[in-house]
Amino acid sequence: MKTEWFEFSDSLGYLTLVTSRLFISVLGRKLGDAGLDFGPEQWAVLRMLLNEDGLSQEELLRLTRYEKSTLSRVLDGMEKKGLIVRKRDPEDGRRKKVFITPKGVAGGETGTEIAARNLVLLYEGIPREEFMLCRKMIEEMQSRLLRMLRGEVA
Repeated sequence: MKTEWFEFSDSLGYLTLVTSRLFISVLGRKLGDAGLDFGPEQWAVLRMLLNEDGLSQEELLRLTRYEKSTLSRVLDGMEKKGLIVRKRDPEDGRRKKVFITPKGVAGGETGTEIAARNLVLLYEGIPREEFMLCRKMIEEMQSRLLRMLRGEVA
């Protein structure tokens, strides 16, 4: 189906989705090859906690953009593996904060090194100006989609 000047299969959203899924598959394989006991979904949470430990589950939802049920499943698995611990927030007992364990720190750092190496390979040969233009377009699309979700754009 042709819509205006593009085909659906040529849309940046579709191409980005396919690229993301391929990168997640590559990253998952590389994490497994390195002997790590977690996949890309759990590594994404570890990366957030390496940057700022003790985030609330609500903050992790916002940062990862996971669905609530997905985040809950991911955190349950991580807790069972000893990568994180969840503790009640002393200021608000209804809230849980997530803390990375030493095992999680080690795995998260290794996962970050693996992801960085693979991003270097992925971007190899792409001029910086083109990369930055693509990034700017994707950020604009994300901004529009968020406005659409909030009902600000019909």
